[in-house]
Amino acid sequence: MVEIVAEKGYPIEEHYITTRDGYILGCFRIPYGRHENDNALYIGKPAVFLMHGLLDSSFTWVNNPINESLGYLLADAEKGNHKVLIFFFGGAGGGKKKKKKGYDVWLGNNRGNRYSKSHVKYKVNSDEFWNFSYDEMAKFDVPDQISYVLNYTNQEKLAFVGHSEGTIQMFAAPTFTRDLESKVAIFGALAPVAWVYHCKSPLIDAMALFHVDTLFEALGVRQFLPGTFINIFAPDLCNTTPDMCGLFLELVCGPSQDLNDSRIEVYVSKTPADTSVKNMVSVRRDKFEMFDYGSDQANIDHYGSKDPPQYNATLLNIPTVLYSGTNDWLADPTDVATLMSVLNPAIVIEHKVVDGFAHLDFVWGIHANSEVYYDLISKITQYLGPGKTSS
Repeated sequence: MVEIVAEKGYPIEEHYITTRDGYILGCFRIPYGRHENDNALYIGKPAVFLMHGLLDSSFTWVNNPINESLGYLLADAEKGNHKVLIFFFGGAGGGKKKKKKGYDVWLGNNRGNRYSKSHVKYKVNSDEFWNFSYDEMAKFDVPDQISYVLNYTNQEKLAFVGHSEGTIQMFAAPTFTRDLESKVAIFGALAPVAWVYHCKSPLIDAMALFHVDTLFEALGVRQFLPGTFINIFAPDLCNTTPDMCGLFLELVCGPSQDLNDSRIEVYVSKTPADTSVKNMVSVRRDKFEMFDYGSDQANIDHYGSKDPPQYNATLLNIPTVLYSGTNDWLADPTDVATLMSVLNPAIVIEHKVVDGFAHLDFVWGIHANSEVYYDLISKITQYLGPGKTSS
């Protein structure tokens, strides 16, 4: 991560954040844009926190060219004005060039991924380390990283942008704590996921159908798809057989017409980025609920009830802008409609449906900038405030 960002001319810091339950999460900071200097550290730039999706990492926000990666666009942003941004990056537009007013960008990571494989007590190869689902991510990972960023930057509020599972965590978090509504000025939900009853992913469906968690448990396997091993061989494989890699991505996320096929080997060099088997099987649910331990007694032992507690998305009280796609197999349009029916209408700024977009297009797509990012930055400017420049 550090080398990837630095070689593009951006400053980058690496932070380690210990959650209340002992996981040590890697978090990366791009404190200012390419054309500023260390003076920008002292002007109080507003902070934006980005949280990745399932089997992903902070790499997802910086793995495309500068004008296509949300992490870089935010660091360089000029008040969220999409026309000005297009002009800066060589597109249409004209007139006098304005100073960019960028944000303090933080790239978070969830427990168990390639940048968050440490714990104060458990070894990474222990069963205890991998005993988590998105329940713990919602309860600990997101709130604790947000608190760290605000304390470190001395800001009162930040903007939170999530993709896929990164949105689940924000929708679920208020069930555990109402503290975030005083800390988050705006929530940008890309490919929002809560209900996945209509999920069309053959891989996730197969995992649920064949109860792979039971099989993996019998084999003593707790880590799903060890990413580091795959990442070593996948780039060469995708370079020689790109259609095979494209097919795998399609089986998981749906057919995409917006990915740059020439960059797939770049994506798979860091993705998949690891998670637990428990987290993978928790995704395929017809209810928005906590992890189901598979039997009445197991749920009683864990929750005190036969059924897992339901998440209450109506508790979310943060201004929210949502972006979903018509070809998304994970954030299926029908399930997104269910989510929209549950959210408090008063908090919904806008729901933009992007025609033809699949799940990964929101982070890797060639046109994610024009279809989503410029509008999102404009909304962040409106609710959090414009970025600042040191020059």
